[in-house]
Amino acid sequence: MPRATPRPHRSARRCWSAPGSASTTWSTGSSRRPSSSRSFRRPPTARSAARCSTAGSPSRRSAAGSTRSTRTRSPAAIGSRSRVRWDTGSISGWSTRATPRSSASSDRRGWIPLDKIDALYDRLIEALEQLLAAHGRLAEYLEAKRAALRAADYRRVTELCEDEHPIVQQISELEKHRLQICADLTLALDPGAARPEPVTALAQRLDPPRGERLLRMREELVACMRRIRKDTSVARRATEALVAHMQGLVLAVGSVCGGGGVYGRDGAPPPETMTMSTFSATA
Repeated sequence: MPRATPRPHRSARRCWSAPGSASTTWSTGSSRRPSSSRSFRRPPTARSAARCSTAGSPSRRSAAGSTRSTRTRSPAAIGSRSRVRWDTGSISGWSTRATPRSSASSDRRGWIPLDKIDALYDRLIEALEQLLAAHGRLAEYLEAKRAALRAADYRRVTELCEDEHPIVQQISELEKHRLQICADLTLALDPGAARPEPVTALAQRLDPPRGERLLRMREELVACMRRIRKDTSVARRATEALVAHMQGLVLAVGSVCGGGGVYGRDGAPPPETMTMSTFSATA
């Protein structure tokens, strides 16, 4: 009579297997035959690992008469999985995106977006041109103010001061805009920069034609600003001199009309200066 094939015991546990090898799975409470699977299993505990079997080792029979394998798994294979690594390096001002990383791909942090650099370069050139135009208009107003001060035309001086105030505010806003563009261009060229770089440093990072154009515009703007600073200083001194002259005239007229500053030998004003006198201040 042929011998019957023994069935696995109901209390048999699962066995942990390495990826790529056929793992034998016995369900608790089931009498089905072992099934081959390539999926990952839950790591065994110390108690269940002792019950696993290894290939090539002799099988033993339990007290209940069932055959239990003594297969053990190597420690190096426990917990090994094939993973997909993601590079989530973020750059200030850019959105963080997860990109798959393989052995053939390189790190993307050093990648420079050329289209973004071109756009920022054009914006910087436009801002410098606007600053040059605004400083040119301000220089014209300062020259007209100096001419009005030489002619002692205070009404014209007042009008010029009111007209140049919006230009000064425009220059302030354009300068803030230029600083923001320089900061964005610095981050585009060097994402790890600690602070924004000036125009001279940015020009050295760009190709020669663009860098030379930036340096030329910077020199023109610096020369215009120095000329305006000199004209402003001259206009301020002329204004202070005119104000001091007008104050002296007012004091002199008031002294003559009020009789002040006229004293005799005894320290008292003469009687003729004590008489009340009036004059028309609007004449």
